[in-house]
Amino acid sequence: MEHGKIKSLEWNKEYLLHNQLLDDQHKKFVTLINKLSDAINKDCKHEIHDVFFEIIYYIEHYMIEKDMNLINCDKSKYVKHRALHSQLLDKVKLCYLHFNDSQTLECCKELHTFLRNWFVAYIKMLKRDNFNECWNP
Repeated sequence: MEHGKIKSLEWNKEYLLHNQLLDDQHKKFVTLINKLSDAINKDCKHEIHDVFFEIIYYIEHYMIEKDMNLINCDKSKYVKHRALHSQLLDKVKLCYLHFNDSQTLECCKELHTFLRNWFVAYIKMLKRDNFNECWNP
């Protein structure tokens, strides 16, 4: 990795929930995180702008789909899941606004780190709290 370059997040078996739908969705999220790192590394502001929209669309779509399953399965899991996704969406939107105003990459770099850390913690939480029971394969 070149000095100052953002490192991609590599998919690994620790992220697997052994649910095809969830695993495919999570692989897509990792792909989006990596699209952000690629755009930052190329200093391509137009591409970064597009990636923000992809991430926001993904989160909103993912939230709706998961919420529909969770609300009928386990209300406490629904509340927890909804809060995590709302936090994620708020962070991405805030960074997008900051990026639009400043056209600097610092917020994007911070967001990339946040997304990586959020994703890993999210997967651990899904496993720990047995969310898989609400999404039958």
